[in-house]
Amino acid sequence: MGWLEAVGPSACRPVRQPIAEIDAPELEQQISQARAELAQAEAGLTLAKTTAVRWSELLKTSSVSEQEAAEKNAERDPRRA
Repeated sequence: MGWLEAVGPSACRPVRQPIAEIDAPELEQQISQARAELAQAEAGLTLAKTTAVRWSELLKTSSVSEQEAAEKNAERDPRRA
């Protein structure tokens, strides 16, 4: 992972000049893990939203009970936190 200079007047040197190379594999592993967890959470939220919409439509045609539709909507809401 390289860190780039972001402070100071740019007229004196090229923009975004590397000031150091930091080898931190444990931090890169943590970043990769966090990105994977974020992607998984986003996929879960998308699925929950889609499911809630479908169940709401089914409720309009009385194909499911209000309780079942409410349960699907409740599954979506905690994922917004």
